[in-house]
Amino acid sequence: MGDVVSDGSAVFSFLVAWCRGIVRGTTLVRVRGVYTFAMRGVKKENLPEKTCPVCGLPFRWRKKWARDWDSVVYCSRRCRSEAKGSGRRPGPG
Repeated sequence: MGDVVSDGSAVFSFLVAWCRGIVRGTTLVRVRGVYTFAMRGVKKENLPEKTCPVCGLPFRWRKKWARDWDSVVYCSRRCRSEAKGSGRRPGPG
């Protein structure tokens, strides 16, 4: 989920992925001229999850992160500022 398709075959790729069961509960949305998969009607326990490298706590996908979920690293502004202040870099993950 969160795959970005920029060519004209976005709808076709979405249908193929949907048929394979990869994107169930998602919708194809066009944002700023780019097609992306947005989650609709997904239960909270089925949302993607990451672990914050600063506090070590897990955090789940949020609607405001829909466009850039792949680049989200920290769970909060506080953890982001602590990481930048202490010179800590996010680990792989």
